[in-house]
Amino acid sequence: MRRPAAPCLETTDARLIAILDAPLAPGETVMAGFARKEHELGAMFARLNVLESRAMHARLANPKAGDELASRFARLTIERRSRLLSFLADARRRAAITGGR
Repeated sequence: MRRPAAPCLETTDARLIAILDAPLAPGETVMAGFARKEHELGAMFARLNVLESRAMHARLANPKAGDELASRFARLTIERRSRLLSFLADARRRAAITGGR
């Protein structure tokens, strides 16, 4: 008898939530810790193609009730959220420059 496949726990959402929920490293200041998280989120967003970036931007800019990722993202300071949303919104230009996705 074949067992059903376990759901993939390493989805993009799960990785992004893990970054947002990660504790500060020992000795890491709050400022440095949140700067690190912003950088890690940006690196994850950079892996998305243009359509995925647009969808993620729409989702995070207009959070819906029950969206765990959007809820956690909304806890970032307005400045960090703005920079990350601008990065997502810029996906098409980045793709045109690099000739990529």
